[in-house]
Amino acid sequence: MFPRTVTNLQELLLSPDLVIRCLLGFAVGALIGLERQKRMTEADAIGVRSFGLHSLLGTLAAYTYTVTGSAVVLVYAVIISAIFVTAQIVYKIFRTMRKGMTTSIVFAIAFVLGTLVGLDEKPTPPQVVGPLSVLAMTVSFLVFLVLGFKEELAAAVAVISKEEMISAVELAVLILFFWPLVPQYVEIGPVQFPIFQTYWIIVLLLSISFANYLLIKKYKHRGPYFFGFFGGFVNSEATVSSLAEFHVKTERRFPGRMSLAAIFANLAMVLRNAVIVVLLDSTGEIIGYYLIPLGILIAIGIARLLV
Repeated sequence: MFPRTVTNLQELLLSPDLVIRCLLGFAVGALIGLERQKRMTEADAIGVRSFGLHSLLGTLAAYTYTVTGSAVVLVYAVIISAIFVTAQIVYKIFRTMRKGMTTSIVFAIAFVLGTLVGLDEKPTPPQVVGPLSVLAMTVSFLVFLVLGFKEELAAAVAVISKEEMISAVELAVLILFFWPLVPQYVEIGPVQFPIFQTYWIIVLLLSISFANYLLIKKYKHRGPYFFGFFGGFVNSEATVSSLAEFHVKTERRFPGRMSLAAIFANLAMVLRNAVIVVLLDSTGEIIGYYLIPLGILIAIGIARLLV
């Protein structure tokens, strides 16, 4: 990937690839700065422009390295970025007397994201951006969500008990740590057992059950409805199984809610499949036949909701 040879400087400067990189390099930092701008007080010093220009610095320095093969500009850019981040930390601690490090951390992250955009390979048509640019945009968006929904995340964590937190960690361990270790198949004599598929079914059932518990705790009697509808998009069978298990645990006190939640799960499944049919059949002939069961399910759901 490194270095690229360039024979025409004017062609390089006017290339669409460089223009797109500059726009993306500024955008990945500006998106994070947009959230910081909303929370900025008069004592704060950095916002959309500072974050965007900081990430753009990383993009231009990294792109220069990929073109020339010389890391001098990139090293200088890293040093300048470190000075900026250090100055921001010192200013915040000694001038504003605030100890939070979030802004300083994401300010440094903005530079790294811009550098990823600059280091990316030139995309091949019809792609517009390369994999590193996609990674930078994804991380930028995730950082924006984490910062933007700070209060909501804090409120959600506040209502989760210690036992629930342990259950969530156990589920995460089951998914993240055992996933690479589970084989696709295990052969016992002439029989081949699909171990990996079985593992994912178990993980899916546990995840859906945990989501069901959290939704019911959050929304009380309306929780099964939300769980049934959104769970149906993932797997309607696992969702209905989880609803049946929850119905047994609650001593069958709410049969009406469980049946309506099951209808919502099937409705979500039908809607999901309808979207797939539309994507696969551009002529629209098959979707006409699909509207009949879809209409029946919608009518049953509305009628059951009104009863």
